[in-house]
Order: sequence, then structure tokens, then C-alpha cells
Amino acid sequence: MPSTEIAKSELPVGRSSSEVLNALRAEIDSGKYSPGQFLPTERQLATQYAVAQNTVRRALKALAAERLVVAEARQGYRVLAKVNNPDRGCPLVFVNHSSSSTGNWMDVHAELHSQLKHAADARGWPLLAMVAGQLRPEEIVERLGLSRAFAAAVSVKDEAIVRAIQRTGVPVLMLDERIEGLAGVDSIMQDGHQGGRLAAQYLLGKGCRKIVWLGQVDENMHTLTRFGGASATLALAGRPLTRDQIQAAAVGEELAAARKLLTRKDRPDGIIALWLGQVLAVAKAADELGLKQGVDFHVVGWCREDNYERDFLPAFKGAPPPPAVVWSASTMARVAVARLAERRDNPDLPALQVCVPVRLRLD
Repeated sequence: MPSTEIAKSELPVGRSSSEVLNALRAEIDSGKYSPGQFLPTERQLATQYAVAQNTVRRALKALAAERLVVAEARQGYRVLAKVNNPDRGCPLVFVNHSSSSTGNWMDVHAELHSQLKHAADARGWPLLAMVAGQLRPEEIVERLGLSRAFAAAVSVKDEAIVRAIQRTGVPVLMLDERIEGLAGVDSIMQDGHQGGRLAAQYLLGKGCRKIVWLGQVDENMHTLTRFGGASATLALAGRPLTRDQIQAAAVGEELAAARKLLTRKDRPDGIIALWLGQVLAVAKAADELGLKQGVDFHVVGWCREDNYERDFLPAFKGAPPPPAVVWSASTMARVAVARLAERRDNPDLPALQVCVPVRLRLD
């Protein structure tokens, strides 16, 4: 990496390593050196501060002990993200989906943004939002540097963005997303597998004999975990899902898929609909056809805890609602902030995949 331009220090000749340490720390705190950048060489710093190289070496080792820099073989001392201190106004950056996201997805992202702000505020951390799709990965990285961000929470499944942030040395966490095979990145998601298990167990407990899956089976991590939990539970009960028990329901096609399902000659008596849009489509289709959930069939849905009263209950027009697997965006945000604080203090921690608890809500 090109050497950094230096100027003669104001420090008088013969200063101690502690004074060199304080001077270097002040320059780092001022933002002169950004995370990922290398400090000048020992020889350059010795010239800058008019001291012996051994004096500089002791100061650099002290900086490394404070985890402000790290020594890298044949390259020197690289500045770590810890130099960007949230207690001094350096923000947590939230890289969110664009406003072009639709339906429940947009609602989820907006709620995650709100809850992440609450969790950051509780620690006195500033939060800076950036919109994926409006900025290229290199532009996001540039803004991270200019704002002196100390960490980033990314809620978009975009490997280019995540890797670009990783290269800066700033800790990055994926919020309600996961990219398989991406090393060194914490991920916090809803516990889809447990949610799928709860849904299947409920329908089995109701004595349902014709259980179907309403939704896609694709590589989306939310779908894979929910479908995996449900299908494994049914298989263990000797009731494995077959191809004709999977009704596709792409975004925008949920109502048509629900109508098709409820008008089949072999109409199912149990429906696993683990997306809010899908279970609401089942409610609407059943109302159109004069069917009653809980009588003519049973269904299990999926909903955020915070919008259960607002979006889920009204769809059933005062009738007893079906059970829903619920999760808390507030819990997810608080876990994310706690993990980023932990990683700030211990940057060498191995990456974790954390699942936010879910429960089956029965009203």
C-alpha cells in the first residue's frame, strides 16, 4: 500500500514512547487514519516524532494491545474499526432495501429500521441508513469511511455489498438475511425451522389428514428453513409431503393460489401458509367461498408480533383467527446491537448464525 504522507511532529526530540503513543492515538481518534489503512512505517514515524525506532515500536505495541491497530506480517500496523467510537458520534450504518420493495417485505424492512434505531438509541449510538439499489457497493463503502462508521447491519442479500464492507475492516452483520458460504459475517434471522415444526405439529394435533404447503419452495433462506421444519416434522410423523401437496404461491399470486387450493375436489383440511400474504389470501378466498377456517379446514400463518393486531386479526372479520407463528423485530434488533457491541470489543470472535425465537400464538 502506498506510504502515507507525513509531516514533522510538534513533539520535541527525546519524547518517551508514552508520549508517542498519545500522539498516535490522538491522530487515530481524529480520523486521520481510517479502518483498514496502514500506519506509516516505524522508520517514518521515528522521523516524524524525532525519536528512536525502538521508542516507536513500543508505542505501536501499546496501540495493538488497545486493539486500535493490528500488526500484519510484511505490511505494518493496520488500523482496526475500533478507532471509530460510537460514544464519540461514529454511527452504526443500516443498509436497507430500497423503497421499491413491496408488500410485507417493505413493512418488515421499515420495522427493522425503526427497531434498530430504538436499540441503538438505548446505547447512545447514532444510526445512519443507506438504501441498497440507490448506491453501488463502492459508494456505500465511501460513505462508511466519510461517516466513520464503526459497524454495519445489512438487510439485503447482496454479497457484493457485504464483501465490500468486510474489506474495510468494519464489522458487518446480516439482519434477517443469510448468504451461504460467506465467512466471517454474523447473521441473525427468524427461527424458520422451529416455526415450520410448530405449524406442522399443530395441524397434526388437530387430526388433519390432508396437509398441504402453500408457498414457494426455492433457495430463499426463509423458505428453506420454514419448509424444512414443516416437512421434517410431517415426515417423522409418517406423513411426508408429496409433490401434489405443495401449492405454489408466488408474490402477487397468493389469492389465486389460495382459491385453487380451496376449490380442489380433494380440498385439504390442513394448510401451512407461513408468510403473512399467503395466510391473508387464504382468509379472503375462504370468505369468498363461504368456508370457515377451524371448521372446514385449519390453517397456520406467519406474522410479526408487532403487526398481529393491525394486519392479522382484521382479516378474519371478528371470527376466531387461526394460529400464527410470530416473531419480534424488537428482539432481533436488540440481539443485533448486542452482537455488534461484542464484536467491537472482540473483533476476532468467530461468526455466528443466530435464530430469533418464534412461538405459536393462539387467540
